[in-house]
Amino acid sequence: MDPSSPTIALGSVYGISYNSLTINIIIMALIQIPLMAKMVEKSNVDPNRTRYTKLYLVLLQILSSVLLLVVYVYQRRERSIYRIIYFALAYLGVTALNTFLLLVINAICNSFIEETKQAQKLSEVCSLITESSQLVFKLRSIKTAFNPLLFIMLPLNVVMSLVLSYTCYTHLVDEQYLEFIIKFCMLAGIALNVFYYTYFCNITHQALSNNNDKLRKVALNSCGEDKNDLLIVLAMIEAEGPFTAYDYFEVNNSSFMSIISQTIGYLIIMITLK
Repeated sequence: MDPSSPTIALGSVYGISYNSLTINIIIMALIQIPLMAKMVEKSNVDPNRTRYTKLYLVLLQILSSVLLLVVYVYQRRERSIYRIIYFALAYLGVTALNTFLLLVINAICNSFIEETKQAQKLSEVCSLITESSQLVFKLRSIKTAFNPLLFIMLPLNVVMSLVLSYTCYTHLVDEQYLEFIIKFCMLAGIALNVFYYTYFCNITHQALSNNNDKLRKVALNSCGEDKNDLLIVLAMIEAEGPFTAYDYFEVNNSSFMSIISQTIGYLIIMITLK
C-alpha cells in the first residue's frame, strides 16, 4: 500500500470522514497482509540469498511521509489534539505497512536475481539445465504472486497521481502553499511506489534472460541429448514475457514512463477544460 495512501489522499482532498478513513484503512490492511503472505509463499524466498538494493527509495518514501505528517500537524495545530493524534497514528501505520511491502518485493526479486547469478557460475551441463529449468518455473510463480499487486495498485496509483497532480496545481494557483506541500508529498510517494514496482519487475525478468548467453555457449560445445535439452531450456526462457497484471498490461521500465506521460497528458486536458 502506498505510504501516501489513496485512502488518506481522498480523505484530505474530498473530506471523507474519519470513520470512513478508519474503515478504509482496516480494509486495505486486511487485503494487503494476506497478499504479502501469498507473495512470499509462492516465490519461495531463500533468506540465505536475500539482499536489499534501492533502499534509498524506501528511505525517500519514509521521508516524504514524515514531511507530510509534520506539515499536516503544523497546519492543523489549533484543532482537536485527539484528531491530530488519530491521523498521525493511522498515517504512520499505513507508512509502516507500505514500507514492509516494499521490503518484501525487494527480498523476493533480489533472491531470484541471486539465484540466476549462481546458475551462471555452473559448469556441469546437467546441473545448468536443471537449475535453469527451475528458474523458469520459479519466475512464473513470482509473476503469479505479483499479479494481484500490479492489477490493484498500479491503476489505483495512476488515478491518484492524476487527482493529486490536479489538486497540486489548484493549490499552487490559489497560493495555498501548505496544502500544496501536503499533496505534493503524496504525489511523490505514489511516483516512487510506481517506479519501485516497475523497476523490480523489469530487473527480475531481465535476470533470467541474462542466462541465455551462458546457455548458448554451452549448447555450442554440447551434442546429442544435452544439446537438445539446452535448446529446449533456451526456448522456454525466450518465451517468458515480462511481468503483467493478469495479462491486461505489461509491467517494465517503459510502463513507468508511459504512466508519467499519460498523467501529464490528462492533467493538461483537465487544466485546459477548467
